[in-house]
Amino acid sequence: MLAGNALADTAEPVTARGPYRVPWTLAVAYVVSGRFAGRPQRFALVSGDRSHWVVTDDDPGARLRRLFHDVMAAPESSGGLSWLAEHPVPVAPWTFVPEPLASASSPADLTPAEFGRAVLTATTVHRHAGLTYRWRGLDGDGGHAVHYRRDDDEPWKFATLDAWPPSDFVVETFAATWDVQQRMYADGHLRSAVQFAQDDRLEEAFHQFALHVRSTRPVAADDARATLAGAMVVGHLLYEGEHPDLAEWVATSAASLAERFAEHDMRRRLLRLAAMACESLTQRAESLLHYEQALAIEAPFDDPVLERDLNLDFVTTTVRLMGDHEPEGLFRRELEPEMAALLRKAARRLDRAAELVAAEPAERSGWARFAVAVYRWRLRDLGGEHEAAAAGLAGLIADPALHAHGPLRQSAVVFRLMALCKLADQDPAWEDRYAEALTGPETESLGGDRACVYLALRADQLAGRGDDYEAFANALLAHRIQLAADRQRIRQPRPGERHTGWLAIDALARLHHVSLLLIMREGDTPDTRLTGRIRILVTESAKGRWFRRDLNRGLRTAPDGALVYSPVRGADEGLDERLTWAVNLPAREDEVTAGHTARRRLDPEPLLPPEAAAPTGPQDLRVFAEAFPDFDLTALRSRLPEGTALLSFYAARDLSYVVCLTPGRTISLQIEVPLDGLTRAAMSLQAAFSGTGLHGRIDPDRPFDMDDRFYAPVRDLGSWLQELVPIVRDAPLIMIAPHAAWHNIPVHALLLPELWETGRNPALTYVPSIGVAEDLLRRAAERPSAVATAAVAAVPARAAEAEQFTGCRDRIAAALRGSGVRVDEPSARDATPDEVMSVLAKTDLVHVLAHGWYRDNAEAMDSGLALSRTRTDDGRLSGRDLLGGAMAAAHVTFQACSLGRVVVSAGDDQWGPARAALLAGADSVLAPMWDVDLRSSTELIARFYESYLKGGVTKARAFTEAQRSIYQSGDVWRHPYHWAAFKLTGV
Repeated sequence: MLAGNALADTAEPVTARGPYRVPWTLAVAYVVSGRFAGRPQRFALVSGDRSHWVVTDDDPGARLRRLFHDVMAAPESSGGLSWLAEHPVPVAPWTFVPEPLASASSPADLTPAEFGRAVLTATTVHRHAGLTYRWRGLDGDGGHAVHYRRDDDEPWKFATLDAWPPSDFVVETFAATWDVQQRMYADGHLRSAVQFAQDDRLEEAFHQFALHVRSTRPVAADDARATLAGAMVVGHLLYEGEHPDLAEWVATSAASLAERFAEHDMRRRLLRLAAMACESLTQRAESLLHYEQALAIEAPFDDPVLERDLNLDFVTTTVRLMGDHEPEGLFRRELEPEMAALLRKAARRLDRAAELVAAEPAERSGWARFAVAVYRWRLRDLGGEHEAAAAGLAGLIADPALHAHGPLRQSAVVFRLMALCKLADQDPAWEDRYAEALTGPETESLGGDRACVYLALRADQLAGRGDDYEAFANALLAHRIQLAADRQRIRQPRPGERHTGWLAIDALARLHHVSLLLIMREGDTPDTRLTGRIRILVTESAKGRWFRRDLNRGLRTAPDGALVYSPVRGADEGLDERLTWAVNLPAREDEVTAGHTARRRLDPEPLLPPEAAAPTGPQDLRVFAEAFPDFDLTALRSRLPEGTALLSFYAARDLSYVVCLTPGRTISLQIEVPLDGLTRAAMSLQAAFSGTGLHGRIDPDRPFDMDDRFYAPVRDLGSWLQELVPIVRDAPLIMIAPHAAWHNIPVHALLLPELWETGRNPALTYVPSIGVAEDLLRRAAERPSAVATAAVAAVPARAAEAEQFTGCRDRIAAALRGSGVRVDEPSARDATPDEVMSVLAKTDLVHVLAHGWYRDNAEAMDSGLALSRTRTDDGRLSGRDLLGGAMAAAHVTFQACSLGRVVVSAGDDQWGPARAALLAGADSVLAPMWDVDLRSSTELIARFYESYLKGGVTKARAFTEAQRSIYQSGDVWRHPYHWAAFKLTGV
């Protein structure tokens, strides 16, 4: 009977799902399922080979069935638990584990992903005597590479073992001496940190100090003081060595320890250091928070000078928070209530500092007395006393004693210029005096943020009098000073985070404005084309800088010369990003990849080549343009279809600039819609199409009945873009690099219908920036162009949706199969986050149909897909989760509401699932910009796949063809809600 069943079962299909992964090991698990002995059976196959034949063979067929029946018939199958105890290590080529191991109760309830991960975890994790060991992989010499620790907040320690799992004797020996070892390790890490810092090996010093903090377990104040003293040494040297991001981590970590042991003044000093580091990073809100924490400690100060300096530091940071007040013309409107309250608090802090200074001996308080005076005048200027402040600051600048305090005198010079700027703006009689001050000898020594403020003011004054080239040069240098501040930053700006203070000065808007003035005054000349080229290079290099940093850090050149990509992993287990920074850096000898520098920060090169350090006219600007390091338009064009049109958007506060570059012509537009107007237009679009708390979403069957007031702000933007239509109508491809609120404006919906009316249908795609496009194209060039495999997952949220979701999945799968693609269709129940991550890692094209949820601002990377839930997983696959994987998929479609929307941060980095997919390895992502109709979106994407996979055209061309066919297919679907919902991002 059993033999008969077995023979009958050989005709049944045997399937393999996976690979499934856990973060700590190179091993993967597959789940092989079939029928044996008349009933469904499955087992997990754990392998150290991620490209196992079970998954990659075009027709595993007989071999997979033979493997399944051999394993099921083996005697070990009935004794899986004991078999695992004897053979628990992933060894070549594979190790099988029968299902009973995964769950003692109702194992069939586990999805394949749950079962695979459970087996992989059981195989690679060993706990005994309070220690946890995790198997990482074979070390190449027959040993087992592991890491181990006791407490969750401790750093992992690495070792090589002769056997896996380690014997109880080995583990118990380690456990018995753990505390002694930890103290020894902690002390060694601290000594190394201080020594490395003193030797100017600053990143190594930070790494060692971080290991010390996570290893040390002080029980008394005496135990903690060595850590605190070391933190002051390492933190200050990191700060002085232009590693403020790392200095802030060291200082705040040690400040928490000082609080625990009531070391009040030491805590204040550490918080002051952290605040100074944040100030260097222009994170002034965080800087003020650190100062507030230090000043709020109730215990009396042992050092009155420390109290004085903390109060003065609070004032200086508050004042620097308004570094954009005059350059951006913010003085022309009333202060926001929060800023007015902050200035009042700063005035009180200044009064307290003045009291402490008055109590000091004169010979000890020279700098502080001048600081009180300088910042008193700045606060009075911000309060409206411009003329008095200008006169008072002029008197201080003329005082010979202030020359001994160079940075403070530079601040006084800039504060006087700010006061004169307001006076000249209000009364033309002050313009000559303001112009004289801008060219005075005092300005020649300005540096850093003070120079940036000065250069912006000077650029405005020069442009006003017609000295356009010099104005352009001043704005250019101001921008490069701002980039210097970005270079010091390791931790990425958070989604929704904005620049403040002098970093919020819009030097790029000045470049665009002056360049357009030059074109208006001089026409199309080599010199005006030069300024146009520079502003495009500078603008596009400023967009998506952290995105490009992470993309470049993942690119490597293999020994055979091929370019390979390994996504940079974010910090896991809740660790601060800075703790894994050193681990993710390329080796010194491996920094050059395919002709590009893998950036250790954002720009390892000098800010400007020496010969272009101070451009003032066309010739100097030409030198600068030739030396500009970030990317080359010629190299980019060589990878694109001939005739491609590049559209670069830049949204300034009061208007937007659009530059269209084609091989034969460049055109620049000004769209006179302020940034907050663009933001409102994007919000109005969402209210119309997706609905809000006050307004229901659009009726998909009657979209033209929608209140036109909602869509009108977006449609009106199209009138500004009409001038582009005759320029791009013959382009084979339009590549759009949006900026700020433009990321959430469907530019394709404004351009394509106008082009279709002319009989043209160019391909169209979006990219985070033109510079990022170059890197994406280099990476994509290494990938096979043909799509051989695809996966389609459909996950309804409710039983009532199941039939409709199944029909949509079948339509998509049929379009793919009809193009000769092998399609994997995990069931709705099996489509868990782990399952989707598995298919992304092995499949050329992945389509996920599910409900989506969108999160705004700081939570943007929590946006994602609602997939199948399990007993241990809520079914949510977020952008953050996607960043933790590695995608083989060249293209990913998220047919899930609003997942094409993005949040931007400082530097115009875009955040959301699309960013995550591109950084994880996908070349392109298709996702909707609003909540979509299931029927029309399914038909749109099915036609896209058919055109792309059968028509022999590019993804971008295929998608615009699909959009046009939907647009032309009927009155209802002609509405942009239907045909324009999806945004194609990538290459």
